[in-house]
Amino acid sequence: MKLSIDLNRLRTFSVVYGCQTLVGSARELHVTPSAVGQSIRALEQELGVPLFVRSGKKYLPTSDAKALTEIVAPFIAELEACVDALSHTRRSLSRWLRPSPAA
Repeated sequence: MKLSIDLNRLRTFSVVYGCQTLVGSARELHVTPSAVGQSIRALEQELGVPLFVRSGKKYLPTSDAKALTEIVAPFIAELEACVDALSHTRRSLSRWLRPSPAA
């Protein structure tokens, strides 16, 4: 079975895991709480397990969420560090590489 999970959903999951509210997560992700909720529901459907127990406005992680975050959190941190490094390299190179003057 080939599993295909949207990286944005994993990022959203990670933020909800940390914030434990849709509003706080939405603020951090710069999206609406509804978009966060839809993303979490879609991820739960893809995985076939509940990741959070809704308690009022709180999203409390299940044991499956705790297991998933042990994999996802380091992956996202490493991915973000890599993207930052690539961005820094590109900015550094752009200072040295200039387009040739038009003839």
